[in-house]
Amino acid sequence: MFVVAAPTKKKPTKPKPGEMTAEEQSLLIRRRTERLIGTRERSEAELRSRLLRAGFDEDVVQREVARCIAAGLVDDERFARLYIAGKKRSGWGCRRIEQELLRFGIELRACEDYPAAFFNEDDEFERACACLARFHSSARDQQAARFRRLLSKGFSTQIAQRALRER
Repeated sequence: MFVVAAPTKKKPTKPKPGEMTAEEQSLLIRRRTERLIGTRERSEAELRSRLLRAGFDEDVVQREVARCIAAGLVDDERFARLYIAGKKRSGWGCRRIEQELLRFGIELRACEDYPAAFFNEDDEFERACACLARFHSSARDQQAARFRRLLSKGFSTQIAQRALRER
């Protein structure tokens, strides 16, 4: 017995950004930007990278990012402040936060009063102690496991040693 498949209709394919007119790209890139920014705060470099990966022409992306910066929709310092605050609440240490900000294209020197306005040793120590309080391991060497945990969360060696000593 033979089964004959019914003919299928092909879905119309959407044109890629590079195949569109400038006006079509402008409208599409604005919609994409609104979705990206509406989801969460974005850095300038992250927004640029996401739009380029979506296939938009570099000059169109440059204009859109400049428009967003001028309108106050994208602000690297605001992004950094919000990111740091969120990651501190999550128990991250200064070093890991800095590494991630660099990955997002944030130039830390551009942030006013960095790092004094964001980090201090006592706060870092308290977060390290809180991290240890939540950490449970079945490792044989508990002290080494706790130390590795603090380093992986981005705490400095000095803070990790102090937290282990005083906890």
